[in-house]
Amino acid sequence: MKRAQDILFGMVFGVLCLVAALMIIQIRFKPLYSRLKASYCENPELLDLRELAPQGTTVSTILRLDADRDGLQEWIVAYRYDLVGYRSPISVVVYDAEGVDRELPVIYPYKLTTPDSDYLGEGAVQIGMVDVLNNLPEESGIRPELVITDVQNTTLSIYRVLDVNKVPNPPCVNLPNPYQVAGFFRATLRITRVGNAVTVYDRAGSERSQFALRRLYLPSSGSYFQPDTTVLLPPREASIEFAYGMPADILDTPYPEKLVLAFYNRLPGGDLASLLSAQAQQRLAGGQLDYGSPWPRATLQKALVQEISYVPGPSDTLSAFAQDTQPQAALVTTKVLFVGPDGQSQLRTIQWHLIKQGTQWKLHEASAE
Repeated sequence: MKRAQDILFGMVFGVLCLVAALMIIQIRFKPLYSRLKASYCENPELLDLRELAPQGTTVSTILRLDADRDGLQEWIVAYRYDLVGYRSPISVVVYDAEGVDRELPVIYPYKLTTPDSDYLGEGAVQIGMVDVLNNLPEESGIRPELVITDVQNTTLSIYRVLDVNKVPNPPCVNLPNPYQVAGFFRATLRITRVGNAVTVYDRAGSERSQFALRRLYLPSSGSYFQPDTTVLLPPREASIEFAYGMPADILDTPYPEKLVLAFYNRLPGGDLASLLSAQAQQRLAGGQLDYGSPWPRATLQKALVQEISYVPGPSDTLSAFAQDTQPQAALVTTKVLFVGPDGQSQLRTIQWHLIKQGTQWKLHEASAE
């Protein structure tokens, strides 16, 4: 009993010490905070861009970057609008000091436009200057692009910064916008970028297998859009993939279509034996398993699954109502493009027959059309 009282006393004493420390800090540093606030937040000589936020918006981020390579830093301001909490959409404006070496300099706003006036992200965005695109014929030197990514990695925007003639004394009219959108991507799952290669992953609609559609985009002539449009160029490559990577325990999956996708993921050089029945292993070793590729595994570069579908059998329906009834055979149809030493094959349709061995699915037979 005494030990419990000692513990309670110690906790109460610790809380009182913490409260006392916070009070001391507030008393000691409140004058300093007041001076800083008066100097930087209430100083009439300083311009606070938060006070210039358009009606119905709040400022999310303010950055200083030399976005147009003129040796002066611009103000990059991200605004939240249509306010619905943290996930509100984001727009971005670049404020540039125009005519600073002339008689009447002004701070001019350049709004970053998007196809169909779409938003640049939700909640918050990351902004930076990255050299993504090759120079156009008339351009020279290092010319980084303005790249904006939302924190969920589901929206990516790339802006080419054009050279424009500076106006000596800018009038109160619209100036040419040097920030031209060269790529705009939106995904339901995630977006990745390596150099100028942008990969977009979208989840399928209502499906049980956690598959995603992967599309790889590369720029042409300094843009990801078709000429004179804001329509993306056709993807350089597309395939169905595991949305979050292949499960470590793929052999124990209850979904036979996952095993088929794992087969084509591993086909160029991975372990296939564990996915196959004994009969299928023998047919693969003898070159008799018709999985669709026109090239042998030794020269096959990749297999790109384009479509995959699963036809449930009678036992699948029964298993929804009786726990002791589980499917013992399955039919999975897939369409695949193969890439080999001679380029890309025609689209091949392959039907896979799977059987249940114990608790695990096994690929048993395949036939290609």
